Amino acid sequence: MSRPFIEFLHSQHLPWTGESSYAARRGVEEKILSVDSETGAATLLLRYPPGWAELGPSWCQADEEVFVLSGQLALNGREFRSHHYGYWPRGHVRRSLGAGDSGAVVLTCFSGKPAVEHRIAAAPVVDPAALVEWLDPFHLAWDQTAMDPHIGHLNAFRKNLRLAPDGSGRTYLLAGLPQGYPASGTEPLERHPHCEEMFLIAGDMPCSRGIMREGAYFWRPPMIWHGADCTVNGFLMFMRTPGTNQTISEWADEGYPVSFNPPHQPVAPVELAAALAPLAERERY
Repeated sequence: MSRPFIEFLHSQHLPWTGESSYAARRGVEEKILSVDSETGAATLLLRYPPGWAELGPSWCQADEEVFVLSGQLALNGREFRSHHYGYWPRGHVRRSLGAGDSGAVVLTCFSGKPAVEHRIAAAPVVDPAALVEWLDPFHLAWDQTAMDPHIGHLNAFRKNLRLAPDGSGRTYLLAGLPQGYPASGTEPLERHPHCEEMFLIAGDMPCSRGIMREGAYFWRPPMIWHGADCTVNGFLMFMRTPGTNQTISEWADEGYPVSFNPPHQPVAPVELAAALAPLAERERY
């Protein structure tokens, strides 16, 4: 993978395009959060106008992963509301795709450049084990199984949305209770031998690079030290680990000061500099 290190930006500071160029969807606006320069894989926000509909049956040349942040989306007669999730592998036929009367804002991940095809007979066969056409996470139980004890102070829980059948990636929700702070005031930093991606749906997380608030996003390549996490109001995160179905952590030997008000020192490519400003507590995407 060849995506730039981003930790972290606030999507509120990115402008909506007049019409999507990357996703190439007529009348849909987008905010591109990150793109892989080699594969064309990308993560972005798509804003569908009220009543939007894709013309005719179609399929996408890339896997498409969606998490609805607000509004309503509908695929093949299934209604996606806030926090509903889907993973549509390359070739999955969309007999119908559209937005509801209020439109929709959808966090979307593509595995490559998402060219749309209308030649249904040419669609590749989809592995049923790879498809999550529609999922309502509200029906899943929160789970603390195998939660790393180093983050015990966050009182964190997980809901797995998807485990790749070939072990090549996991998507999950991670939530933590308010007032999460280590009793010692310090925590070791950690790193992973795999990529890690996050969009902060709600809440806050002060960390070693500043305060992430609702709408925050990071793409973390392998072996990047990070951490010193805490939370005032609790948090709800959309998380992905491309390349693995299990988070693997290496922890530093020494502790790092944990603060509810850490200095703001994010990292991102120069073209995203405007998105690196801190965010006021109540600003929304």
